Amino acid sequence: SSLYCIQSIHRYIPNDENDFLPFCMNLIPQLPPDISPLRFTASLTIGKYAAWLAAHPQHMQPLMPYLAQGLSNAKCSTAAAVAIKELCEWSNQHVALGEPVLQLYQGILSAQEQQQQQHPADGSGGPVAVLDLRDELEILEGVCKA
Repeated sequence: SSLYCIQSIHRYIPNDENDFLPFCMNLIPQLPPDISPLRFTASLTIGKYAAWLAAHPQHMQPLMPYLAQGLSNAKCSTAAAVAIKELCEWSNQHVALGEPVLQLYQGILSAQEQQQQQHPADGSGGPVAVLDLRDELEILEGVCKA
């Protein structure tokens, strides 16, 4: 519930805030990954602070993999996609966010290629995982084009 409160005051936090938000943004990737409501709220919080992250791109790098992993969780995928969309919208205005978004995109492509090599379409269950990555890739492409 603390993250939800932090999320709700995003409009009142100036972009030059350097005391509390760096701590929060560094803490988010360390949260337990298996608690879906927590991941959902954390992802939305990241998206709400896209403007702040544009002014502090050094905090973006650990957050992008966190959002990418959230795309794989059915209960969190919408929040992760919304957060990525908000980050992409700011990356159009502030080029500083463009590099982490591009790295996320390339990471998904790389993971997709690795899974295709490990699990060819032989009925071993591999194609399901590849489809999940393709879905993530399509979501990311659509969000970044928005």
